Amino acid sequence: MLSAIVCMDNFGGIGKNGDLLYKIPEDMKRFKEITMGNSVIMGKKTWNSIGNKPLKSRNNIVLSNTLNYAAEPIKEDDGNVTDVHFLGNMSKNKIELLAKMPTKFFAIGGESIYKMLLPHCEKVYATIVNLGDRCISTADVFFPIEYLLNNFDEIESIDKTYGNLSYSFKTFVRKDNCKTVSHAYSDPVSGHNAVDNPSHYCGTKYQVIDFIEDWGLGYCLGNVVKYICRAGKKYVGDKQKELQDLKKAKWYLERRLEEHKNDVWLDSDELLKMNISIDDFTEDQKLNYTRRKIIKNIVDCAYEEIDTKFYTALELLDTEIHRMEDVTAWLHLVLEHLFVL
Repeated sequence: MLSAIVCMDNFGGIGKNGDLLYKIPEDMKRFKEITMGNSVIMGKKTWNSIGNKPLKSRNNIVLSNTLNYAAEPIKEDDGNVTDVHFLGNMSKNKIELLAKMPTKFFAIGGESIYKMLLPHCEKVYATIVNLGDRCISTADVFFPIEYLLNNFDEIESIDKTYGNLSYSFKTFVRKDNCKTVSHAYSDPVSGHNAVDNPSHYCGTKYQVIDFIEDWGLGYCLGNVVKYICRAGKKYVGDKQKELQDLKKAKWYLERRLEEHKNDVWLDSDELLKMNISIDDFTEDQKLNYTRRKIIKNIVDCAYEEIDTKFYTALELLDTEIHRMEDVTAWLHLVLEHLFVL
């Protein structure tokens, strides 16, 4: 069975500047007690944050294509084994062997791992710090708390304090009617308006529609920006849906490419009148480097009569689609053998 374990504030904040947001001794003790003797699943940043060393007496699984670690399993004094595996470099046979291990699996972070695996979890162990009247978290990485609240039932809550912090140990189990993998963030808990302020566009300083209108991108290029920005956010953990959004962006970009010969180009002085800069917007949307470059090029398409901008954006989008196709196939393999029991 796959579960998640997390320490966060009531806004879902889990970390800042590559480190944990909260270090509460009793939470760390609880984490150790729950995960000891089992398998923990983490991403590259979490692996780096724990000093690039496996957590003792646990089977450490790191989802990374770039990291490597050569060490023999260590049998600890408590009888448990400390081991580490980098799934990005694993064959199907190695994944199948891991799946046969008599352990529970726990997703332990960071943000991308939680978003990817939470839709496949049956239980969540959460330490939630109450920020009181403060209106915003200081974190720069977040746990998908809205998905948790909409798709899981709370079955246990124990209130605690540590210094000036007020927090709770909570346990959640998946709702009986929420067994499917793919769910968009829904609105009742968050209070978001599903029509003019859908939750997959919330949590950012700039709204996508405001950027599109500010730059006058029009229908096709506006849809390219929309689908790139929502890819991976609307359907949390569903890489197939993320891939579909990128392919939709490509379709609109290709359609725009066919039409651009009849364009009337705007004067470059118009760029000085924009309220939202491209860099500020793409950083605010937390896009990866390739997706930022795509948006930069398609915005240039609206203001510069340079055909290469279109083709550069299209090539970058193709690269991102191929990457997501590989990720989707690999994730399906992992889920099929490790978690979908």
